[in-house]
Amino acid sequence: MSGTDPIVHASTTQTQGRFVMTALGHPFVADQAAKHGGPGQAPGAAELFLASLLACAFGIMQRTGRERGTPPARIEGEASYTIDPEDRTRFAVIRLAFRVHGLAQAEAEALVAAFAAQCPIYNTAARTTPTEIATTVS
Repeated sequence: MSGTDPIVHASTTQTQGRFVMTALGHPFVADQAAKHGGPGQAPGAAELFLASLLACAFGIMQRTGRERGTPPARIEGEASYTIDPEDRTRFAVIRLAFRVHGLAQAEAEALVAAFAAQCPIYNTAARTTPTEIATTVS
């Protein structure tokens, strides 16, 4: 890794299925799901993955809107997945829904398209898993 590649440090804890992560000097907790023997109280790996998709989307959408002179007033998002019933080791589909406030539909869709074109997290997932993106405005 180069000196600019992101690094997340992690450690197990005394609690089975609880992990402490540190990114950019900020600690956070992740849990294994209760059905797998963890506490299931903090976000797990799948929730953190979905959150990373939304964080990437929001950053790119805000930056792109600002650069184009059409910054959104606010963006709301929701991310979900469905496990493949025939192969429980993968997602059958990933769904993203964005509500963009303060822009016309076409402008909002352009921001979502910028996200889809630029986000390495999204593109890594979308190249192997069907993805659905919905965009609405208000």
